[in-house]
Amino acid sequence: FDADLADETAVHALLPRVVAHFGQVDAVVNNASIFEHDTAASFGFTALERHMRSNVGAPVLTVLERRLGEVTESLTAATGGAALCRIAGAGGTAKHLEGRTAALMAARRLLRKDPGADLTGLLDQWRVDQATHRQRGSSAAWLAYLEGGCAELDHLLRTDQSDTHEL
Repeated sequence: FDADLADETAVHALLPRVVAHFGQVDAVVNNASIFEHDTAASFGFTALERHMRSNVGAPVLTVLERRLGEVTESLTAATGGAALCRIAGAGGTAKHLEGRTAALMAARRLLRKDPGADLTGLLDQWRVDQATHRQRGSSAAWLAYLEGGCAELDHLLRTDQSDTHEL
């Protein structure tokens, strides 16, 4: 399978093609790289961004797509097919999975803007929201949603530290 890893649309289309062919993805190995002869005089922000998009951004987005697919499958199973639990009285498990999905989407947005971004700040924001809503006595469903988001971001950070970029 091939794709222009500097093209975000091509990167997003890559994983579904692989899954359609093999049925699932067990591992992602980053072997993508741009090989250009750069000198101190020729290398600048444009070249750096091109390198980051291909060498870091594409593998990270691919793994995020994989994880989002896994969480979305679990969410669909938990809600009996209801999209993102926008139904009244959705159970705690479904709201937890919905929070995981939302956190993955937020991580994807952040990494699209900056492929080298640290997700720690995003996790800190979710934790502050969680503490604020606990203090306010928010509903159990809302707290389950925030717990799911925190759990997913924590999972991404722990996996990233142990497996390089296997988010």
